[in-house]
Amino acid sequence: YIQRAFDHVIAKNKKLFLPEGVYLIGERNPETDQTAVRINMKKANQNLIVFGAGKDKTIFRELDGKTQRFGRYTKMFYHYLKNSPNIGTIFMSDLSFDKNGRSLTKNPKTFYDWEQAHCFSWAMATKELSPTYIGKIHLKNIEIIDKIGGGINFSSGPTKVKSFVAENITERDFNGGSGDIQYGQRGDIELSCFSDDILITSSRLRYVQIEPVRRFSSDVTNRRFCRISNSSIYTLDYTESDNKNPRYSKLEVENLVSEQVIIRSIYFRIKNSNIRIPKLINSVDGAIINTTIRLPYNSLTNSITPVNSSHLTTLNNINNKMIFDSCNFEIENDVPNLKPSGAAIKASGKVKGLSQNFINVVNCTFDSRLETSIDAYANGKWLLENNILAGRLQAIITGGYRDYVSDVTLIKNNYELLSPNQPKVKINNNNTLWSLRADQSDLDSKLFFKIKGSQGDIKKQIRSN
Repeated sequence: YIQRAFDHVIAKNKKLFLPEGVYLIGERNPETDQTAVRINMKKANQNLIVFGAGKDKTIFRELDGKTQRFGRYTKMFYHYLKNSPNIGTIFMSDLSFDKNGRSLTKNPKTFYDWEQAHCFSWAMATKELSPTYIGKIHLKNIEIIDKIGGGINFSSGPTKVKSFVAENITERDFNGGSGDIQYGQRGDIELSCFSDDILITSSRLRYVQIEPVRRFSSDVTNRRFCRISNSSIYTLDYTESDNKNPRYSKLEVENLVSEQVIIRSIYFRIKNSNIRIPKLINSVDGAIINTTIRLPYNSLTNSITPVNSSHLTTLNNINNKMIFDSCNFEIENDVPNLKPSGAAIKASGKVKGLSQNFINVVNCTFDSRLETSIDAYANGKWLLENNILAGRLQAIITGGYRDYVSDVTLIKNNYELLSPNQPKVKINNNNTLWSLRADQSDLDSKLFFKIKGSQGDIKKQIRSN
């Protein structure tokens, strides 16, 4: 009867209200022989408008979460986009999707590392060349409960969506005890459609992935632009692994709390947020502004994980351009006399051209317990201006070796947090391809720099601004 109701309101262009209650979706519909409620839009510009009574009031629950034992890609709601006409609006609000993964604790007990078991999914065969157009998808006031795969999933294909809005979407595990079951790590929201108007706002989620479309990269006719605001997302993963032009894949973030931000080969802006960046972050044009960046601390190795801002060598045509403006770099540990190894910012991928990696750090403050604030060794062009730098051994590491280059400019930085009698800059002088520019007042200081190696010409390679 759920399928009949959906078919009816789509055909008649009506709105569907679902009163408070639990709506069970079984393993297979005996009338349609389908394992999910299908979004059957067979005519152009059809709509689906569905309202519930609220989260935890109107609940769609899969009858048995262990349906994956049959080897099927299970969905609760499914729209197959192949050969679909261009459609209008899909709107769903004020309800919960309960994938019922806790039933896995009954029989059999199985570890699920990689699941295609989604709550709501769109899919199109990746071999399709002509796009399907969708006017608007708006999901509002929805909770995803106990998923074993993904939550809201838009699978690979050339589909274009004029507007995609995810508003007040939340996710939670069932707290009834799941034993040793390992749930799939698919995204709560996982999007690979093309849209220059994707908005995720006022949401609390574990994993959001804006993922590459395997056969269709972003370009001038296939743009992707996503905004995220006022949300808490444990892992935010926005990557383009084979991007024709990263300028056509953009992300803007404001007021985000995140434990793991992963960004690769896109244009991005992050503002007014509180984040961790435990893996590589790079861009064609990226900026992190007025944000607290928490540096993970490993007590076993007594080290921190740096913000790794590097040129992506696998995509040779992309130069990494990064700005850190008015950011606060904090070690994630409250022990006041902590002495961890490592730098707050480090570009691990060495470069042979100054234009490959440009990093601008301005108006930032660094944790006073750091060993080093910035490691710019053999890593392109750096501008460090008006920062409060720290370091037990030195504030900055630079220099070059073999055919790897660096060019560091220092302007009006504050070194008061530097440990006494330590040099401000350590230079690994292993070639003639590095340069350092600094204020004359710094160059006059006896403890300004420390040299290791003897290949470069110090008088030529260190200059005044």
